[in-house]
Amino acid sequence: MRRQLWAAAALALSACAPPGYVFEPGDLLHPHPSEAMCASNNLQLDPNTHQCVMPTSPVPPARRARPPVNTARPASAPSADTPVVPIEPDAVINNDLRKNAKLLNELAKFATEDGHPCAAISAAQADVASRRFKLVCDHSAHTYDIEAKGGRWIVKAQ
Repeated sequence: MRRQLWAAAALALSACAPPGYVFEPGDLLHPHPSEAMCASNNLQLDPNTHQCVMPTSPVPPARRARPPVNTARPASAPSADTPVVPIEPDAVINNDLRKNAKLLNELAKFATEDGHPCAAISAAQADVASRRFKLVCDHSAHTYDIEAKGGRWIVKAQ
C-alpha cells in the first residue's frame, strides 16, 4: 500500500510539473528540466545544478597581434542625382558641421527646393536640441532659418 501511495504521489507531482521537467528518484519536490528540453532550446543540462545553461564553447586559439592596417578611405561623394553645393573658402561653419558635407548639402537642397537661391554656402549654424539650422548663402546675400516641424523641414527666408 505504501508503495502505491508513493507511485500515486509521483504521478500527481509529475502531472503538476511543467512540460519538459522531470523529477529525480527520491526527490519529488524539486523538478528540473530534461536534457531534451534543454537541447530543444540550444542549451545543455548542467549535471551539477540540473538547470539549462548556455553551452560552453571551446576557447579559440590565441591569435598573434597584427600591425594596424591603414583603412582610411576617401570621403564618399554624394550621389549623382544630388548636386553638390560648394562651401565658400571663408565660410563661417564650426568644424563638426563642416565635416558633415552631406548635411550641409541637404540644408542647401531644402532651401532651393523651397524656391530660394543658394549657389554657395557662406555660413551655417546648428541647434541640434531644437532641430534648427541657420544657413547663409551666396556671399551672405541670403539667410534662411530651417527647422523640423511635424516631420517636415520648414525654410524661412530672413
